[in-house]
Amino acid sequence: MDDTQLEIKLRANGFSEKNIILLRKRLQTPDGELKTLHILLSELRKRFYISVAIVIFMFLMAGYATFARNTGNGYWYFGAIIILCIYLFAATPIGIAWKATRFLNKEG
Repeated sequence: MDDTQLEIKLRANGFSEKNIILLRKRLQTPDGELKTLHILLSELRKRFYISVAIVIFMFLMAGYATFARNTGNGYWYFGAIIILCIYLFAATPIGIAWKATRFLNKEG
């Protein structure tokens, strides 16, 4: 399937025109020349799963530090989680990554 057909499927599955334009711009960068739209969507899915795993791990650490150790450091962990989430939202386009994950899981 070429990129044009895939773009039509993406529009039918909830991607906006703005999302598709951002994906096309990413493919036009020098390091994106050898990539296809499907490979880019797969990379976004990996980033989404890694981001979710990092946030869950940090919440587990913060919960353990808050409730099990009584040292008062747990609140600092929750502050670090907030900063980490802001960074992850800036580094990974979570909205597009979530749509890519949902699309690839649906399409198989």
